[in-house]
Amino acid sequence: MTKPQVRLVSAVFNGEQDERQTDGKAWRHFAWTVTLGCDGRTLVTPWRAGIGHADKRTGKPTQPKAEEVLGSLIMDSTAGSNSFADFCDEMGMDTDSRRALETYLACQKIAADLRKLLGVDPVALIYERDAEEVASDLCAAV
Repeated sequence: MTKPQVRLVSAVFNGEQDERQTDGKAWRHFAWTVTLGCDGRTLVTPWRAGIGHADKRTGKPTQPKAEEVLGSLIMDSTAGSNSFADFCDEMGMDTDSRRALETYLACQKIAADLRKLLGVDPVALIYERDAEEVASDLCAAV
């Protein structure tokens, strides 16, 4: 099997936003809609990066790289690969929480979306490897 090559197709900046976190604090970040491509397939996903991801000279947000988006998606997909009870235990969440279930299901959806994009199971890719290392390996140099 040939290794899939993932590339950044587009990154649309949606502005600077505040999002309320579970601890009640606001998180200021840059919001993006990112499209990744692989062998004629695409995946469109939201992407958020803290305001530290800005050009030091201009203060403008730096465009996300395919490696960082893919690495984050792979890590999220592995979180949904366990049972819901194990997921909650690892994340410090309550199994009676609707928010925990929504997060778990979102991680499972990310895994399904990545399987469609890559043509392989993302969890199998990182067996004994780091998600960022796998992402870097799968992303074409631009």
